[in-house]
Amino acid sequence: MQLPQRAHQPLIKRVKRTVLRTLRWNRFYQEKRPLGMEPRWAMIAAELSDEATLLDVGCNIGIYTRRAAEKGITALGVDLNPRYVERARSLHQDVPGLGFLFMNLGPREIARLPTFDATLCLSVHHQWARRFGLDESWEMVRILLGHTRRKLFFEPASIRSKYETQAPEIVDLDRESIIATNLAALRRVAPPDFSMRCLGESPCMGNEPFRLLFLAERA
Repeated sequence: MQLPQRAHQPLIKRVKRTVLRTLRWNRFYQEKRPLGMEPRWAMIAAELSDEATLLDVGCNIGIYTRRAAEKGITALGVDLNPRYVERARSLHQDVPGLGFLFMNLGPREIARLPTFDATLCLSVHHQWARRFGLDESWEMVRILLGHTRRKLFFEPASIRSKYETQAPEIVDLDRESIIATNLAALRRVAPPDFSMRCLGESPCMGNEPFRLLFLAERA
């Protein structure tokens, strides 16, 4: 006996929802955050002047790494996910002065990186905190600052749950506490000739509607 068409509708809706969730889950991070990509890059690009080299730590599919190369900067993107690196290479193979490297982004690997004029450390700090602990995550930022000749761009999470059990003393989505906490931590780990400031914010996604972008700059 054939069921009425109405009986199929709830099942069809459930299947559609499952497919949409799967498609969103399988998208790369830089594809899932479209509203934040251009504002973030605008803040970064405004601060890049005569930097010759740039390192993009946790580059994902390399959209910002490419943008830097298109400005004439020799740019290297590194990521610990081989799928991201493969996709970045496929997308941007036509761009000169641009490369992508698959590597484990642990403390020892970070310490072995060469120096660059500029460093992007965007949306990776909370992942380091979860994996290595909050103190070690800031030690890794200290190492990156030591390998940065001029400017390091830093974007932390805006809610404590992103850090799981290793959250800093921030109030969720409270700009004042996020700025104060991260500026203090950056000053603590940076060489004395660095100055720090918050450049602004860009849209994020889900239960984190924004993230703040910081610049640590060598005098």
